[in-house]
Amino acid sequence: MNLTVRRGSTTGRPLMAALDLFGRRWVLRIMWELRDEPLGFRPLQRRRDGMSSSVLGQWLTELGKVALVGRTDDGR
Repeated sequence: MNLTVRRGSTTGRPLMAALDLFGRRWVLRIMWELRDEPLGFRPLQRRRDGMSSSVLGQWLTELGKVALVGRTDDGR
């Protein structure tokens, strides 16, 4: 897994990068919503509690790049 450190540690250590990622606004909320079942963009959008759809899309892309979220066989 290749996480990019956005702020904080400049060492690039995976644990520091993961903590940095999980500390970003909305990331834990998205992961929480996906905890029990795969959800597509629209169901997540309905549960967003003030998060803009563009921010949701950006975070899903970012989380997909580090293999924390993905698509199921049915496209969700």
